[in-house]
Amino acid sequence: MKQRNAMIAVLGLLLVSPLSAGAKIRVACVGDSITYGHPVVYKHPEKTYPAVLGKLLGEKYDVRNFGCNSATLVKIGNKPYVKQPAFKKATEFNPHIVIIKLGTNDTKVDAWMEKKQFVGDLKELVSHFRGLRAKPVVFLGIPVPVSPKRTRGITAPEVRDRIIPMIRRVAKEEKVPLIDFHTPLANRLELLPDTIHPNAKGYAIMAAAAHAELIARGRKGK
Repeated sequence: MKQRNAMIAVLGLLLVSPLSAGAKIRVACVGDSITYGHPVVYKHPEKTYPAVLGKLLGEKYDVRNFGCNSATLVKIGNKPYVKQPAFKKATEFNPHIVIIKLGTNDTKVDAWMEKKQFVGDLKELVSHFRGLRAKPVVFLGIPVPVSPKRTRGITAPEVRDRIIPMIRRVAKEEKVPLIDFHTPLANRLELLPDTIHPNAKGYAIMAAAAHAELIARGRKGK
């Protein structure tokens, strides 16, 4: 039990009750196709960022991928995450840790119908997961960069100048810790072969960033 309590303290988890004997810390990776692992996931599911994160955290953790291709954060988008099966599955998983990485698809013309709703919908999603029985620690992921080669639809300026500031705003107002997936890949655009999705090396960098932040936050007890 002492070892299990120490493990919980490492991540700063404020659980209502201690984990039962043999139970694992459940980690839900919530997001769009970048979380899902497109296109790497189809041939090498073990190389998606959630899968690699699970390996980094070790056998005491159950890390699951709840990514959904083309999902938007806003509920009036063309494919709202909260209306997808992945959202229901992530909720039923009752995680102890949730990493939300959404927003990239909200820059598309057909999804970006109401900018003002983004902040409210993100706060609502954070509140939803915080309200689960396990009382999870929720993290917000800063989206990976978009290659400047992309000039239509999802573009680098839209993600950098519109989406990221709103995610930072929600993190500050709701006191949600951030995981920066953007900076480690900002100067490694060759790892985004289709201008948006990382390759296996890029996903490994994302996993390392998530792992480092989880451990760092745990050491701070936050």
